Amino acid sequence: MPLTTAASLVAFVCLTSVNAAAQTQRANVHDGKMIYRTGQQTDGTKVVATVIDDLQMSGQLVSCAKCHRRSGYGVDEPGKLSPAITQPALFQPRQLNRSWQFRALFQEPQTAVESAAPRNTTSRPAYTDETLAHAIRNGIDSSGRVLDHLMPRYALNDSTMANLIAYLRSLSRHDDPGIDENTIHFAVVTTPEVSDQSRRAMWSVMDAYVTDHNREVTRYRNHVGNSPNYKDDFLHAYRTWQLHDWRLEGEPYSFSGQLSAYYRTAPVFALIGGVSTQPWSPIQRFCDHRQIPCLFPNTSLPTINANGGSTLYFNRGLYDESDAVLDDLIEKRKRGDESTLIHQFAIADTPGEVALRYTSQKLKTHHFPVADHVINRQSTTNRTETISCSEPCLLWLSDADFRFLKSSIRKTHDAVYLSGTLLAKSSGGGPNTHWPRRILVTPYRDPLIHHPRAFRIRSWMRSRRIPITDQNLQFGTYFALTVIDHSLRHMVDRFSRDYLIERVEHETENALNPGIFPRLSLGPDQRYASKQTRIELPQELSQSTARSQ
Repeated sequence: MPLTTAASLVAFVCLTSVNAAAQTQRANVHDGKMIYRTGQQTDGTKVVATVIDDLQMSGQLVSCAKCHRRSGYGVDEPGKLSPAITQPALFQPRQLNRSWQFRALFQEPQTAVESAAPRNTTSRPAYTDETLAHAIRNGIDSSGRVLDHLMPRYALNDSTMANLIAYLRSLSRHDDPGIDENTIHFAVVTTPEVSDQSRRAMWSVMDAYVTDHNREVTRYRNHVGNSPNYKDDFLHAYRTWQLHDWRLEGEPYSFSGQLSAYYRTAPVFALIGGVSTQPWSPIQRFCDHRQIPCLFPNTSLPTINANGGSTLYFNRGLYDESDAVLDDLIEKRKRGDESTLIHQFAIADTPGEVALRYTSQKLKTHHFPVADHVINRQSTTNRTETISCSEPCLLWLSDADFRFLKSSIRKTHDAVYLSGTLLAKSSGGGPNTHWPRRILVTPYRDPLIHHPRAFRIRSWMRSRRIPITDQNLQFGTYFALTVIDHSLRHMVDRFSRDYLIERVEHETENALNPGIFPRLSLGPDQRYASKQTRIELPQELSQSTARSQ
């Protein structure tokens, strides 16, 4: 065989071997990820473990992510301390980290007994594959100490153990994209139909907040050694923020390509706020694909089933209102108040039409007779169609829609349901004089009940000369900024996107409610912070009811 041919053959064999090894390694990491997150292997076999000495459990109940979360950074809530099991945490010697000990002791609520764990500064050697396998199977750490009895003891064979350890070696090994030595990059997405007025309202809050934040970071950096000792320890965690304006154009089918182009030019750590009157699903699909957190966009059309995804919403928007109306109609039917026909009105190509279509399907599923009226804004003939019902009406109309249909509205004494989300900018919820039996369905707090945090936000805005032109949009934007700010402070320098989402889940209800929603809270993998929709009867405010999901 000629030397050149032999050399080529050897090179081909070597390259093939390297590629096969790389593919095997990727497969091992993939299988380990499956075990870590779901407690089962790729063939569907459930992992079995023993908890509290003799209690045998399997599958999702003993998945690593159940306690240590997807990020691997664990949790330190009252009564539950799960340490970090990321690659840096496991495969380096454990040493005292003052910034993290400060956070655990003074930024997290703990009882006197529970605070003993964060005070434990006992060191241990770095894990090896062998000592980590011993810890996972037998509950003995790399220094020979027995782990907590709540830590499951896993019955894993050698190949399954190797897969899991391969994944742990990759878990949160590096900071996620969008972070450099000094700056954290965020994007703000707006869709083409958003008005300049709404953009200005949102950006006025964002610019002022980021300016304040960056000024504070600069002050800390310029006074190294002069600030209190604990702040010097946090110095590596202080980063300035940079916002990127991602304005989308054209039709929704092109949004994914535009977002990808923006991201290639300037990768970001997360999306903050944003505003759209169109369905948010194209942006969510982009974020889920790239695993980029998208925090509290201002939209009335979120993805309906978003639990576990990368986007966290204020609520389910118009879909929540539709479900609340349906529940109310079902209750009335149980009381014998049967409707012969339910009319729905909306303007074509608006969020109201999306709500109408969704509600119509729901009503028909529950055997309600429905008549849908979608009015084309371009047609002059449809403007003569009157909104006057002898049966319950559902009007999925905004302020602008009411102005457009002013000449078509007729007075009625029948029940008329109005959308609080679409009428969010009006204090009265539509033209009250036409409908004495107006029923407002809204996710927002009763305006007669004042929230103390709302006063604080107004004062903050006035001190920076920011006009309040759209309270819900501006207060929602302020909330998104504060919750990510609080979350990053707790993360210190662990810049993991999964960990950011986990911290936001934890921080959402920590006195951050901007005062426009009844209550905001998130549990693990929950993606809708407000879970209450009010049905408000203006003539009987004392009889307002609330629907909880």
